[in-house]
Amino acid sequence: HCLPYFHIIGVSKCSTTDLYKRLSFHPDVVGSLNKGPHFWDECPYPSTGSCTMEKGGKGLFPEYTRLFKPVVAAIEAGRKDVISLDASSNTLTASHVYLRGHKPNTNVTIAEMLYEAQPYLRLI
Repeated sequence: HCLPYFHIIGVSKCSTTDLYKRLSFHPDVVGSLNKGPHFWDECPYPSTGSCTMEKGGKGLFPEYTRLFKPVVAAIEAGRKDVISLDASSNTLTASHVYLRGHKPNTNVTIAEMLYEAQPYLRLI
């Protein structure tokens, strides 16, 4: 399983989808199975609507990593120079940390959770 190399940060309707599509044209960028899974932001558990990562899924961390199967397949095929991205529009602007059903904890920020999971994550 894989995690994205970078996140496109923004808010709803600020062109994260357009930037995602443009970056995905680069030969070294492999898109995910869901452009914006909203794994880290305010989506409730169990996930529904735009928060759903897999049909019938529960929105758990292993499901999130499976969204990056295309980059894993490229690496397994011998490509060592590929990266993937997450373009969830509200990752860094959400007002609470829900992380799939856990009640908001105002002592922990989404940025801190991202750093814990991916200390070398790039943000654009």
